[in-house]
Amino acid sequence: MASDENKIGISELKDCHFAKLDLGARYKSAFSNWSSREEEEEEVSKSLRHFEMNGGRKSMAELRTSVWEDEEKIKCCMRYQREDAKIQAWVNLQTAKAEEKSKKLEMKIQKMRSNLEEKLMKRMAIVHRRAEEWRAEAQMQHSLEILKAAEQARKIRTQQSLHFPDSHASCGCFTTQQ
Repeated sequence: MASDENKIGISELKDCHFAKLDLGARYKSAFSNWSSREEEEEEVSKSLRHFEMNGGRKSMAELRTSVWEDEEKIKCCMRYQREDAKIQAWVNLQTAKAEEKSKKLEMKIQKMRSNLEEKLMKRMAIVHRRAEEWRAEAQMQHSLEILKAAEQARKIRTQQSLHFPDSHASCGCFTTQQ
């Protein structure tokens, strides 16, 4: 009888495996990257066939150990999934922060660029204004020099006509033959 108590029936083994499948279904979202329900059922089927081939010789303690091991594996996987989710959330946060800094920097650069362009335009306006002033001054200087030259030429002509009434001879030594 003691050996009968240690042995479990196929129905109890099926119940344990289906409980495992139910537990897996509750945490399906966490195990989406792991095995699917079909794979689990196939694994249970293989396990049941193995159990039937061994004649149901597994003891209740071995079954409990197996179930406990499976539960521990599930807990470890869940812990890993939570940690991975935390890491991914941190990465997403850091990425968002970096993108925000990048946008702020781009806006700052654009503002600096527009300020520099405005300063450059003002400077170029000043340069053009000064150039026009210098051109006007140079034009005036040029006009004055032309007027001075014309005035000097007029004075020279009047002096020559006063000193030399004959416009062909500049002095008495040279006479023109007519």
